[in-house]
Amino acid sequence: MPASSLPPRLRMISFGYLAEHGWRLWHPFDPTRAEAALEGLGRVGPRTVVWLNESQHYLAHPRFGEQIAAALHVLLTNPARGPVLVLGTLWKKYCDALTAQPDPGHQDAHAQARALLEGRQVTVPVAFTNDQLDNARELAQSGDGQLAHALEHVRDGRLAQTLAGAPELVRRYETASPGARALLNAAMDARRLGVSLHLPLGFLVQAAEGYLTDDELDALPDQWVDQALEEAGTVVHGGQAPLRLVRTRRSDQTTSTAQGPVYRLEDYLEQHANHTRREKCPPASFWHAVEEHLTDPDDLYILVKAARNRGLLWHAVRLSQRAILARHPRAALLAVRLLLPETDPDQHGAGWIAAHTVPTDPDTAAFLLEKLHNAGQEQAVKELASRAAAHANLTQPYAAASLLKKLRDAGQEQAVKELASRAAVHADLTNPSAVAFLLEKLRDAGQEQAVKELASRAAVHADLTNPSAVASLLEVLHRMRQGQAVTALLARNPAVHADLTQPHAVASLLEVLHRMRQGQAVTALLARNPAVHADLTDPSAVISLVEGLRDAGQVRAAKELASRAAAHVDLTDPRAVAFLLEKLRDAGQEQATAALLARNPAVHADLSHPGKVFFLVGELRDLGQARTAKELASRAAVHADLTDPGAVGVLLELLRHTGQEQAMEELASRAAVHADLTDPSAVASLLRDLHGAGQGQAVAALLARNPAVHANLTDPVAVNFLLKALRDMGQEQALEELASRAAIHADLTNPSPAGSLLVALHQTGQAQAAEEVASRAAAHADLTHPHAVASLLGALHRTGQAQAAEELAARAAVHTNIHAHDVASLLEELHRTGQEQSAAKFERRVLDAGGLAVPPPSLWPYGRHPDGSPAGRWTWEEPRPRP
Repeated sequence: MPASSLPPRLRMISFGYLAEHGWRLWHPFDPTRAEAALEGLGRVGPRTVVWLNESQHYLAHPRFGEQIAAALHVLLTNPARGPVLVLGTLWKKYCDALTAQPDPGHQDAHAQARALLEGRQVTVPVAFTNDQLDNARELAQSGDGQLAHALEHVRDGRLAQTLAGAPELVRRYETASPGARALLNAAMDARRLGVSLHLPLGFLVQAAEGYLTDDELDALPDQWVDQALEEAGTVVHGGQAPLRLVRTRRSDQTTSTAQGPVYRLEDYLEQHANHTRREKCPPASFWHAVEEHLTDPDDLYILVKAARNRGLLWHAVRLSQRAILARHPRAALLAVRLLLPETDPDQHGAGWIAAHTVPTDPDTAAFLLEKLHNAGQEQAVKELASRAAAHANLTQPYAAASLLKKLRDAGQEQAVKELASRAAVHADLTNPSAVAFLLEKLRDAGQEQAVKELASRAAVHADLTNPSAVASLLEVLHRMRQGQAVTALLARNPAVHADLTQPHAVASLLEVLHRMRQGQAVTALLARNPAVHADLTDPSAVISLVEGLRDAGQVRAAKELASRAAAHVDLTDPRAVAFLLEKLRDAGQEQATAALLARNPAVHADLSHPGKVFFLVGELRDLGQARTAKELASRAAVHADLTDPGAVGVLLELLRHTGQEQAMEELASRAAVHADLTDPSAVASLLRDLHGAGQGQAVAALLARNPAVHANLTDPVAVNFLLKALRDMGQEQALEELASRAAIHADLTNPSPAGSLLVALHQTGQAQAAEEVASRAAAHADLTHPHAVASLLGALHRTGQAQAAEELAARAAVHTNIHAHDVASLLEELHRTGQEQSAAKFERRVLDAGGLAVPPPSLWPYGRHPDGSPAGRWTWEEPRPRP
C-alpha cells in the first residue's frame, strides 16, 4: 500500500512523537531513490527513521535492490548503530514478488530482500472493520480534516483507498477524453510492464496513437497533447493527479532533462491497470515508442522479455539490440536466444552481439562464447574473448572459473592468461570454498603465477569462520604445494576463529589438519573443546564430530563425546535412538553402544509412531538384541491405535519380522473390527496389508463392515485407492456401490484429484459413474491452476470423455488463471488433446498477458504482431539502432 494510503494522522503522530524525542527522518530520493539509499545507508546513525516510501523502488531495483536489502539488514542487526526504525510501504504485488521462493533451477534474484521482509510485514487491510472506522473517527475529531473528509465518503470500509483518492482517480480515467485516456493507457501499460517511474513525454505521445480508434484520432484537435496533459494532470481530492509532470531540480543532472519533460503515473492507477489491463497487449505504437524514446538499460531489458513473452519476436530482437547498446550486462543473453536460422540466415547476429556487448557479466560472456564457438564464429569468439578477459567482473570466484573454462574450450589462450591474472587480483575471498574451486581451475589452465597470487591473497584475507570452507582451501593449497600460503593461512590460527556450532564442519577441519600433520593446529582446535559445543539432540552432528575426533587421533575425546550422546539421547524417540545406535556401531564406539542399550530404550520408547518403532526394532535385532526387539514389537502391537490402519500395517510387518504369528493374527482381527472406515485411502492400505500378511479371515471381517458405504468422499484420490483395492479383491458389489456414491458426492473442485478418480473409475469398469464424474468435473472444476486443469483434461481425453473434454477446454480457454507459472502445460495439453479452437483462444489470452517465456511453436520463427496477426518474414539484417 502506498504511503498516501496510510492514515495521515497516524503518520503525523508517529513522526511527531519520535521527533520530540530526538529522532530524525531520512527519506532517500535524490538523484534516484535506489542510488540515494545505497550511497547513504552506510552513514545512518542512531535515532534515525529511514522512510522508504514505495519500497519496491529500493528493494526490487534490478541492479541495486539486493545491495540495498543487505545494507538494511546490516543496519538493523548492528547494535552499535541503533536504535533505528526502517519504515516502508509495498503493494502486495511487489511484496509477493520479493518474498516468493525461486523455482528450482532458477536464479534467486531476491534472496536478501526476502530475508529482510520475512516476519516484518504489517498488512493494511483492503477494508476496515466498523471498530477500526470508529477508532479513525476518534482520530479525525482531534483535527485531521483530510481523515474526516475521507470518513464521510468511505464506502464498504475502503478507507485507505478513499484517502488515496482512488475512486476519483479511477473515475477520472474512465471518463477521460480519448486523448487523455490514450496517454494514461500508455503510461499504465509501461508501468505494469516494469518501466521505471519517469516516462518521457515523447514516449507517451507516440505510444498513445495506438490506443485511439481511427475516428478518435481524426477528431483530435491540433493541441490535443496539451489539452490531454492538462486534463490528466488535474488533481483529485487528496492531492493526486492521474498523470503529473515531474519537475526537475536545477542541480539535478540526470538524463531526464535531456529527454525533455517526464511524467509520472499515480500509483493507484498502476495497480488498477494490473487488474484491468493485464490481458491486453500494448499496441504497435507502444513498442515503436519504446524503441524511439526509452534509453534506460533496465527498462529496455525488461521490455525485451515483455515483448518475447508476448510473441512479438521482431520487437524483442530490436529492443535487445538497443539494450545491448545501452550496456545492459545481461541483454546479450536474451538476444542470443532469439537468434534463429530463418531470421539470421547469414549468422551475422551473433557477431554483432559479440562486437557490441560490454561483457561485464561473466555468466553472459561465458554463454555467448559457447554459442559463438559452437556456431563456428571464430573471429567473433576471438573478439569477445579479448574484451571479456579485460572487462568481465571477476569478483565471484565460481563465475570467474566458469568463464575461464569457456575461454579454454574456445582455445583462447591469451584471453585465458589475461583473465587468470585479473581473477587472481579481484576475486572475492569471502567464501574460501569458492576460492579453492577457482584455484583448481587456474591450475588446470596452467596459470601457475595466478595460482600463486590468488593463494597468497587467500591465505591473508580469507574468512576463517566456516571450518569446512577453510578445510577445503587448506586442502587445495596443500595439494598444489603452495607451502608459503599454507604457512600464512595457518599462522592466522584458523582453529581459534572456527565456528564450533557446526560439528560437521569442525570434523572436516580436524580431518584436514590431521592429514596435513598440523599437530599444533589440531591441538589448538581441540583446546577449544568442540565436543562441548555439540548439540546432543542432533545425533548426526554428534557422530560426525566423533568420527572427526577419532580420525584426528583423539580416541579418548571421541569416546567421551560418544558416551555423552548415549547418556543424553531422548529415549522416547525410537527413531533417534535407532539412528544413534547404528552410527555408534559403525564408528566402533562399543562402550557408548553398550551404555545406550543399558538405558533400556525399548522400555521408554514412545509407541504412538509405529514407523519409528520399526527402525528401533530393526537396529536392536542387528545388535543381537532379538529378545528385546521381540518384546518391543509386542508392546507396540498391544498399544496400537486401531483407528489408524496405516500404523496397523507397520505393526503387522514388525510382528512378522520378529516371528510372532499369533500376535499378528490377534492384531489383524482387532484391526478389522475397530479400524476407522471413513478414510478410504487408509482402509485400502489396511486391506492390502492384511492380505499381504496372509490374514484372510481379517480381510473378510473388514469387508463385512462394508467400507464402501462409510468412506468419506471428500478426497477423490483416496476414493481412487479404495476403488482399486476392492477391484483387486474381487469385491464387485462393494466396488459398484462406492463408484455410484463417488459419482454423485465426491468433491471434484480440485481438477487433478478429480482426474485421478475418473481414471480409477474407468480402469475398474465403472463406465456410468465415470461419465457422471466427467460431466461434473468439466462443469465445476476450479480453474486456478493451469497444470491441474491440464491433468484433468488429459484424464478426460484418455478415458474417452470427448464431450466433457470439449466443455472443460472451452471453460479453461476463457477462465483459467493465465498468470500462473505453468500456463504452458495447459496450452500444450489443449493441443495434444485436439482442442484447437480452445487452444487458439487460450494462447491469445496468454500471449496478450505476456505469460509465455518461450513462445509456442506456432509462432516461430517470425512471431506475431501486437494485434495478434502473424508477423511476416523479417531478418536480423533489417535496420538496427545506431550505436
